[in-house]
Amino acid sequence: MAAILGLLCFIIIIAFVIGMIKPDLVLKKKQATRRKVVGIYGGAFVVVFIVGCIIDPVVKSEPIVISNMLSVSDFPYTMGDKQAVSFHAGPNKDNYLDITILRENVKEGKSFNSIKRNNNSLFSTTLHWDGKTYYQSANADTWATMSIEKLTNDSAIISFSGQYADGDNDKLIKVGPSRIELKEQNLHNFVTMPEDQDN
Repeated sequence: MAAILGLLCFIIIIAFVIGMIKPDLVLKKKQATRRKVVGIYGGAFVVVFIVGCIIDPVVKSEPIVISNMLSVSDFPYTMGDKQAVSFHAGPNKDNYLDITILRENVKEGKSFNSIKRNNNSLFSTTLHWDGKTYYQSANADTWATMSIEKLTNDSAIISFSGQYADGDNDKLIKVGPSRIELKEQNLHNFVTMPEDQDN
């Protein structure tokens, strides 16, 4: 996409340059004046178009701030053959962030970082938003962080942020910084192993 926009920029610039420097000695005075006016507006258009081409063609939305925890898994779940816990955070079941970490890492002060999917064994995350799924990709400028800021018997606070890419790496979408408090059933599911859920 960037290459196509660059080529269009080049073609338009060449076309306007040729039009503006072409000798107009054979033109009548009114035609010359008209050409100058067209040249001014054309030049302005070229400047605007160049600026649009210079800007990263990948669409980046305003960061999504998430403040609601929808659910925390209460069933046996593994990641890399180890017990894991997954939670969905977002405004509703159609728009949410999915994060999975190992249960052995559910500890206060624990932090997780992923840059271009370089740390999948400890931390997995995807974003489901407006009917599309966004991922951590090795081929795009993606990253994600999560931290368990607080973990007590009464509540837990987790913070997270990140940048995700769609399946074609054509669009990036940002999340955070976001901060969520877990209480009651969500907290219980977060800290309790599935086989102990009924105890």
